[in-house]
Amino acid sequence: ELSNLMLFADFDRQQSLFSKPRKIWILIFCLKNKIRSLILPSVEDVAAGKWYSDAIAWAANNGIVTGYADGTFLPERNITREQFAAMLYNYAKLRGMGFQGAWYFPLNFTDSDQISAWANEAMHWCVMKKIVAGSDGKLLPKALATRAEAAAVISRYIK
Repeated sequence: ELSNLMLFADFDRQQSLFSKPRKIWILIFCLKNKIRSLILPSVEDVAAGKWYSDAIAWAANNGIVTGYADGTFLPERNITREQFAAMLYNYAKLRGMGFQGAWYFPLNFTDSDQISAWANEAMHWCVMKKIVAGSDGKLLPKALATRAEAAAVISRYIK
């Protein structure tokens, strides 16, 4: 399964960040699901017929992703660590995983207060499952996900 995930990763060898990451991660989450003609959600910047349109429609229709408050999806924007954690967690919940009942516990990272409210549960779950790790006592939720970090996260999630 890991080799199939990495097939879609389209790494840009010249940069430490993914090229076109939001689209790529959505494709990763679609690997085990048959995508049929779905209704594309109302986001201004995702045109029907693009190579990633069906994947975005599937992910949006299944609660994996949402657009931004201004009505855009920004599929060309690089992804942050907390955005990646949220998509991964939403996919895990779709598969019947995720927190059940009371789950809150403190995160022992100096920057855990920087986690966005919408990503809080996802970051807790990913840390608890040892899918996302910090560095030098920090989680760096607003930092852009690097290729190495993403590969490690995918590998840990699959295990």
